[in-house]
Amino acid sequence: MKAFLTKKRVTILSTLLTVAVIFVATGLMLESMLEGTWVFLCEIEDLPILDEIMQVGDSMFLVDEGESIRVLTSNDGCNWSEVEPPAPDHDIWSCSAVQFKVPGGKLGIAWEETDPDTDKKPRSTFFWSTFDGSAWSDPGFLFHRDENAGVEDAMMLENGALLLLWNEPLVHYIEKDHGTVKVTGCEVTYRAYVNSDELLIERVIEPEDPYLCHTDGFSFVDDGERIWCVFEYGGAGTYSLYRSWSEDGKQWSPPEPFPVPDPISDNVFLTPQGEIAVIDFDYGGKTLFLLKSTDWENWSRESLLKTEKGVLQAEITEGKNGTMWGIIDVGGILDINSESFFIQPSEESKQKYEETMHITKILDYLALLFVVLTAVFALSWIQKRSSCNDKL
Repeated sequence: MKAFLTKKRVTILSTLLTVAVIFVATGLMLESMLEGTWVFLCEIEDLPILDEIMQVGDSMFLVDEGESIRVLTSNDGCNWSEVEPPAPDHDIWSCSAVQFKVPGGKLGIAWEETDPDTDKKPRSTFFWSTFDGSAWSDPGFLFHRDENAGVEDAMMLENGALLLLWNEPLVHYIEKDHGTVKVTGCEVTYRAYVNSDELLIERVIEPEDPYLCHTDGFSFVDDGERIWCVFEYGGAGTYSLYRSWSEDGKQWSPPEPFPVPDPISDNVFLTPQGEIAVIDFDYGGKTLFLLKSTDWENWSRESLLKTEKGVLQAEITEGKNGTMWGIIDVGGILDINSESFFIQPSEESKQKYEETMHITKILDYLALLFVVLTAVFALSWIQKRSSCNDKL
């Protein structure tokens, strides 16, 4: 009886598998050489810590927070100048701040000021103000919180109501023999609906274990039909992304998890094309990606930039006339001399990227074809051998 693995058959199978491996390796090599669809336009000198960016009209804005609120503006993304802060007379020990767009082409800022006295109640105070391009409105008081809060996002609705998203510790008071003991449990996230005569505050999700959990507010996203509230929730080192939706900012759907293919940053936004977008990078890694979806379930992954130094932080926002822009902070994990760059999509880079990705897909299909051919040949030979054995 003729041996199954003859020299000729081994040669054919080896050749088919080798060609398949070559196709896959070539596709991976081409993909690794891609520079991405965005380009570095300029390095930004003396930029503070990157917290939030936004464009209103022709002006770009950046907010830096900490011991004070700094607001910078630019018309080209490369040259930035500082404008007067919204509350110069406030004695701020620590604060957090976010930007939002105000109907009528104005910039809005909401911020939280924390009192240094850890025993003081309330400890956090929320304010807001608007900027018309030349001056800020008088700071408006929003509400107090007993604990140290950190504001994460804000959105103004068409009716003038303000949505706020913030994190704060979940504090428990336990009675002991020697008195009441304050115990900090989870980090929880709250959202608020605020207008002139109404204040609604609720947690985005109720923790299953109030002592072992973590919640982190990401952002509000308005897709034109619904307002989405996106946050992270989990416990014991395992976290998932969740979303709730609302039509009016008051009544919210129950939170539900949604899948993403990679760990992501908290920058979730809507592209000019109406896609949900999430920035994706490994801290200290050298590639910046953008995940995009139309249904929160199926995601495409686009390589935006490759950097010589590691990515420390990145922010992207919508610009004018259907464009996007961003700022990336690079320098590597242990490099304190980080550098910030203004970045934008490039039509030329996008065309090269799409052409290369098209080639890699063809190579993947060809590799799959050769693997299938290998399997077909192997199965046909096995079947022939089985038929011969039956005849014997």
